[in-house]
Amino acid sequence: LGVRTTRNLSTMIFSLFTHSISLSPEGFVLCGAVVFTALVGWIAFALFLVDANKAKALPGFAKPLKPILGYVLAKPPKTPKVRVVEGHDKIALSWTCPSSSVWNDDYYEVQTGATDERVQKQIGSEFLRSYFGKSGAYTVSKLAQGHGLKFRVRCVNQSGKGSWSPVLFAKTTHVPEDCGGREEGYLWNQTKDTVDITIDVPRTATNRSIRIDVKPRSIFCSCEDEVLLEGELFKSVKATGVVAYTWELESLEDGSKVLKIELEKMIKPQKRKDLWPKLLEGGLEFDLQLMKWRSEWDDDYVHVMRSEAMMRERGRQNYAQQPDPSKWSLNSFIT
Repeated sequence: LGVRTTRNLSTMIFSLFTHSISLSPEGFVLCGAVVFTALVGWIAFALFLVDANKAKALPGFAKPLKPILGYVLAKPPKTPKVRVVEGHDKIALSWTCPSSSVWNDDYYEVQTGATDERVQKQIGSEFLRSYFGKSGAYTVSKLAQGHGLKFRVRCVNQSGKGSWSPVLFAKTTHVPEDCGGREEGYLWNQTKDTVDITIDVPRTATNRSIRIDVKPRSIFCSCEDEVLLEGELFKSVKATGVVAYTWELESLEDGSKVLKIELEKMIKPQKRKDLWPKLLEGGLEFDLQLMKWRSEWDDDYVHVMRSEAMMRERGRQNYAQQPDPSKWSLNSFIT
């Protein structure tokens, strides 16, 4: 209805304009007055309808007025809320920013900066514009592993520029090996239940020279007074029981030795996104999307859910088989 009304009104105004060329001065003034009255009525009806319904979007017949009325009725933009997703070769931004007025014509500006101060000096600025448009997402691709960038986003419309979002720091992840990764001096992997760590140790290492201390959120490992691994774990592990973790010193064919430690997770992941992206806080982060999630891990989760559902169903059946207290009689107590 709105689109049809707009077309009919536009046709009428154009028709009056073409006929006014051949009219007398009085007729020309009359046609001008009709056109002006129609435009004022159009604007007034649009303003009344939008205000009365507190519309979240402009109706169809009012959209042609937006380029003109937007400069008068637009309100200052709000600050976007930005979310970052990091991959091994890209960083993806997405944001939401509720419009402060239906008359706003909102655009978004993204500025990107390097975390390295030397690069900032070379380009002569902390931030550079990398995107300007209406989309609510922006992706930087073809990045090296471990490459860090910082971003900020703001909304711009007819009434001016909004405030910048808080500066977001992001770094590309690394390509994993199976479900873990290799870092300097050690290799780690994980299953649904455990975290396995393989540490390079000196050839002279013995069981007595190895010292391991595992707590729910930290690990320490040394050999002959040399610290091999130390830091805060990404998530909690079981470290209160007698056999909360196991370790073994293994000799390889080339004469070198490695220390293997197995930790048991406190919380078992149910989906790929629940896996550990890194072993230690502050360590290398690996791309969860490239980790090899096993199909049998889904089967375990389904089995647990089915078992819990069966237990709930048995509970309901046992409750239904109990006698109704409201139907008890004296004979029931006697028998």
